Amino acid sequence: MSEPPAGQLRLATPATLNFSVELVKEVSTKFRSTLFSTGGDEVNLPCYMDDPQTQADLSRSGQTIDEALNTFILAEHAVIRDQGKTPVVKEGR
Repeated sequence: MSEPPAGQLRLATPATLNFSVELVKEVSTKFRSTLFSTGGDEVNLPCYMDDPQTQADLSRSGQTIDEALNTFILAEHAVIRDQGKTPVVKEGR
């Protein structure tokens, strides 16, 4: 069942994006591997569609959920690449 937030990050919320980028930046430095996974297979679209805050954030930004997800992933991947690592995403949709 998709109950907001059901463990989903509110990826359309700017504060969530900022926090997640800083978290990935910090955690990815703790591993010697040249690969770092950001997940991606646990996206629950119905959760986002039913969450009023996510819908308000999407409306404010003029983005679709797919565009917000892309922005979120690209921002995380940029900090991983800045460290000379390769970002990995598992797609499960």
